[in-house]
Amino acid sequence: MTDARPGRRAARRRSCASQKCDNLMEALEPRRLLNADLPFTYYYPEGYVHDGISEFVPITNTGDTEVRYELHARYEVGERDQLLAEGVIAPGTRGGVTINRAGSPSERLARPDTPYALVLRTSGPVGATMSHYDFGTAVGESFTEQTSIEWTFPGSLKDPARTRDFLVFYNPTDERVAVAVVVYTDDGQQIPMFTTLDPQRRGGWNINDEARIPNGVYALQVVASRPIVAALSHYELDAGRGFGAVGVPDGGGTAGFLGGVEFDAGNRGLADSVAPAGFSTIQQWCAKIPFQRPVRAAKTSTCASGCALAA
Repeated sequence: MTDARPGRRAARRRSCASQKCDNLMEALEPRRLLNADLPFTYYYPEGYVHDGISEFVPITNTGDTEVRYELHARYEVGERDQLLAEGVIAPGTRGGVTINRAGSPSERLARPDTPYALVLRTSGPVGATMSHYDFGTAVGESFTEQTSIEWTFPGSLKDPARTRDFLVFYNPTDERVAVAVVVYTDDGQQIPMFTTLDPQRRGGWNINDEARIPNGVYALQVVASRPIVAALSHYELDAGRGFGAVGVPDGGGTAGFLGGVEFDAGNRGLADSVAPAGFSTIQQWCAKIPFQRPVRAAKTSTCASGCALAA
């Protein structure tokens, strides 16, 4: 009798532990299945809303089956995670999410005046774009699946009277990440900047706030201790135009293609490039006018080690 009671108590303890484990697994099962059903992940590291900003994420499903999605915000400060929206995109259709509409606070999904990155998880392949309306213009760029330890931005312009530039990045890992940035100016200066990113956090710089960066044309090289996503937002206040750009991953390339070049009132177009420290480049540009033979640029440009170049 004495020997049997501990065995029975032990059996009861094991039974209770097993039952608690089963209950816990039942509670976690929907979450596990949800993550398994949304295996595709897309990123855009830029996001910000207030009463004067409109922000939308159009999503296109070109496949022949419906796609489920979740759109998450990862905030730079404060409470980190927020599920902004979830839904279904029917096959061969376009849908999306209105994160904020200027002048309509009732439609706002994100926390105002707090920078964030966007993470889109889907059950199948989609195309998604960030559409952001601010500073009297609109910028847009596709979400990316790419992460990298190195991102390059061939060119932008710092002019506090005319422009607003924001370099932003997102750490999709569960580890803290060190980020080093080198700013290359067109007169050969190389200006280092450093920061760290906590897991699943967004960070970056307002370029106009950085007194160490001189006015003028510049390029950027971003190097991180773990793979991140990086983008640049550029606004031209006087011209009412701008761009959003995910960087060139993995250190750039030796050849590339521009889908178009915008010309100003003086019929001048601008293309930018950068040669990171330790490399020199000789570049030749070729323009293709519809229905005509390609036209090679009138001059060949040389970019010494560590410089930004506009052609």
